[in-house]
Amino acid sequence: MLILLLALSIAGIYTCSLIILHLQNRDSPVGAKLCSTDGKFNCDKVLRSDLGKISKNIHLADIGLAYFIFQSLFIIFESINGRMANCINVITFPCLFAFALTFFSFGYQAFLIRSWCKLCLIIAGIIWMQQLVLILGYAFRTDTHKDYFSQNAFRPDHLSSFLMLAATMAIASIWFFIKGLMATAGEAVTLKRKLYLFKKNANIFRAALKTQRTIDTTIWEDDFLLGSRNASTQLMVALDPYCPPCAREYKEILQLLQLFPDTILVVIRFHVSPNMDKTTNAVRHLLQEYHSTPITRQPQILERWFSTLSPDKPETSNPVLLLQKYQQWFEESKILHTPTFFINGHEFPKLYELSDLKMLMAKFLKRPLKFSHIRESQ
Repeated sequence: MLILLLALSIAGIYTCSLIILHLQNRDSPVGAKLCSTDGKFNCDKVLRSDLGKISKNIHLADIGLAYFIFQSLFIIFESINGRMANCINVITFPCLFAFALTFFSFGYQAFLIRSWCKLCLIIAGIIWMQQLVLILGYAFRTDTHKDYFSQNAFRPDHLSSFLMLAATMAIASIWFFIKGLMATAGEAVTLKRKLYLFKKNANIFRAALKTQRTIDTTIWEDDFLLGSRNASTQLMVALDPYCPPCAREYKEILQLLQLFPDTILVVIRFHVSPNMDKTTNAVRHLLQEYHSTPITRQPQILERWFSTLSPDKPETSNPVLLLQKYQQWFEESKILHTPTFFINGHEFPKLYELSDLKMLMAKFLKRPLKFSHIRESQ
């Protein structure tokens, strides 16, 4: 008898798990087949109805899962300890209560929702079979056992009842906590996926660019240029040699240059101070390196710098005019922090990260971005 009850409890655990997975849009093959919409059968309509939810993250299937788990554990525990009669006494009332709830479920599906859930019907069938097992088990017991049950019916061992209730509450609380974490993680994954699809849309990016402030895209003859000089996409970067975020973002710039060597031009504009401080000296060193390095190796100049933050040669040049142009450009462009990015003269939208350009550049090949200003090089 207890073996049948245990088998039905395990079947209840499995079916409740299918319902929970379905509600999380993670159907198993069995769940997907059972929950397919077919005529009067519509699992989603029933499971996602107001009656199916106790709160935002707690569903009746969660209560059912806790019920069957602890029923299974209690049957195993009492059987091991040889208290089979007491076990039946303890689980009889919960089974009767669950049996009564099935009639309410039938009425709700038949008259209010007017759709049926196959998984819900399976749960109801399991509860009915458990009730039938209890009735038959009592009917076919020996006279000794019948006398015991007639004298002790609905008077189970109080300690066992308390332990079952406490265990049920404890594990249910743990499950609800875990499910809450899973729901939060699932929402985060869904949001991340939606954000990815949003950022991947080139038309949305173009529309966002139009709302951004613009700057002059004129390229100077002595600019620090990386990439193709004839590229249709220009990335202008306001950068400080001692800025940690600049060092991190420069790794993304190197990847863009490697992936799209013929379609992107990176223009570096350095932050300098009116005084000859260490930042200005670093810029002097970088410019000196730039003008003495072959074009193919120029992208590695800043890479080396950010890895050491110290010059490997003394500065021998002092491009005063260029340093003044940098300072003036920062003031006119109202650069408040580094790094700041401008793509074809438009400030990079704050919602996007530089790494997002890797999935947008391929689309810009077919339809290049327009420049905010188009002027000849000075």
